[in-house]
Amino acid sequence: MILPSPVLSQDRKTAWPDGTLIHDRYSILRGLNAAAARLPQVGQVQVFEVVDLEDDDRPKVLKLLIRQQSTRLDRLYREAEVLMRGPQHPQIPKAAVDGFFCWRPIDSRWPFQGLVMEAIAGESLEAYLDRQGAIDPMAAIRWWVQLSSLLHNLHQAGWIHGDVKPANLIRRPQGDLALVDFDAAMPVGERAAACGSAGYIAPEQRQGQPIGPASDWFSLGRTIVHWLTGQHPLDLIAQSVDSDFDWRWAVPGLPDSIADAIDTLMAPNPSDRRIMPAGTTATSLLPLAQRLARPPVVATPPRQFPEFPRAA
Repeated sequence: MILPSPVLSQDRKTAWPDGTLIHDRYSILRGLNAAAARLPQVGQVQVFEVVDLEDDDRPKVLKLLIRQQSTRLDRLYREAEVLMRGPQHPQIPKAAVDGFFCWRPIDSRWPFQGLVMEAIAGESLEAYLDRQGAIDPMAAIRWWVQLSSLLHNLHQAGWIHGDVKPANLIRRPQGDLALVDFDAAMPVGERAAACGSAGYIAPEQRQGQPIGPASDWFSLGRTIVHWLTGQHPLDLIAQSVDSDFDWRWAVPGLPDSIADAIDTLMAPNPSDRRIMPAGTTATSLLPLAQRLARPPVVATPPRQFPEFPRAA
C-alpha cells in the first residue's frame, strides 16, 4: 500500500490511487468531503464512500484520520463509542466493533485511525433545502416529532449530539430523517468543547459551559426555523430588527401555537426550553399544520429605517 499521489481522480474526488484498499478490506468508491480530495493532513478527517469486501461488498462510510492530533482523535473515539455502544436507533448509523481500527500504509510516517459505519441512503437535508426551499409546516412538524424521539433516545443513553443542523440530517427516499455525523458528541453534563455550528449552536455550548439535552433542543429549534423559512439562521439574524432572532415574518400565517412551541425550544435559558411546551403535543399541532399545507406566500423582511438626527 502506498500513500496517495497528488493527482486527483476527478470522478471519484479523492487523492488516493485507484484500487487502494484501506485496512486490506475497504475499497474507496469516492470522496464525500473536501478533505478527501486532498493529501492527508494532520487534524483533518477524510470521509469516503467505500465497499466492504468482507460484508458482501456493501457500501459504507469511512472516516480516516492521521493519528497525531489528540483533540481531533478524541472526537473520533467518541463518535465510535456513540455509534457502537449508544442507542440502537433506526435513524442513527450503526458501526461494528471491528469498524474502528488503526492502519498504517507503507511509506507513511504516521498510522491512521479509521471508523467505518453504515451508509444511509438519501440526500443531505441541507442540499434538499437548497434545491427545494422552505418546506410546509406539516412536513416540518412530522420531522420535528421524529427528531424529538431520536434525541430523547440519545439523551437517555447519556449523550448529546452537539451539532444538530440540516447538513447532519439525511432525508431518506421514503421521506423520513436520519441523524449523522456524531463528530461533536459529548457526554451529558460535560463542558462543551469548541465545536458546533454558527447559527445553530446553543449559547451555553458556545460559551464552554456544561451542556445537557436542552443544548440539542436549541439546535433543533434553529433547524426547524431553517426548514420553515428556507433561510440559514445567520441570514435571519442579519435581518432581525426588533430582536436578536426575528424569524416569524418569514413564515406568514404560521399559527402562534406552532411559533411559540418553536421559540420555546430556543429559549436563551436552558431550563426554559422544552421539546413541546406544557399542554402542547405533536397531535394537537399536526391538524394546524394540515390546514396550512398550501402554496408558499412570498415574504419580505421587516423594513429597516435610517436614523435621522434629532433637531436641537
